[in-house]
Amino acid sequence: MIDTLRLSERSKDKLVKLRRSTGIKHWNALCRWALCVSLADPRPVGGSRLVADSNVELSWKVLTGDWGDVYLALLQQRAAVDGTGADPKQLGMLLRRHVHRGIELLSGSDKPVSIDDLCELAARPQH
Repeated sequence: MIDTLRLSERSKDKLVKLRRSTGIKHWNALCRWALCVSLADPRPVGGSRLVADSNVELSWKVLTGDWGDVYLALLQQRAAVDGTGADPKQLGMLLRRHVHRGIELLSGSDKPVSIDDLCELAARPQH
């Protein structure tokens, strides 16, 4: 899998804003939301190169907590649906792409995102 997820400076800046607007203090909680939001989006993640140029790093264990097996299964399922490889290196790249896209999706609005907005997003039916 992936030992450490390092975020881009752009994603870090967006997370800082999300932390302020939601009151969620931990990077891992916001990155879990981001991962789930992106996985729920039926579009494949883009293939552009990700720059890991920030000082924000999360280990797999910190990112997933006690739910590592569940998140791994979700990534493997998504790899199968999208027709991408499911070897550890490719799953690691898929994780990075989904977390980064999810951060973009969570912070895409011009208005600050609240906890209520996150709950509404989670409850929204997916197509």
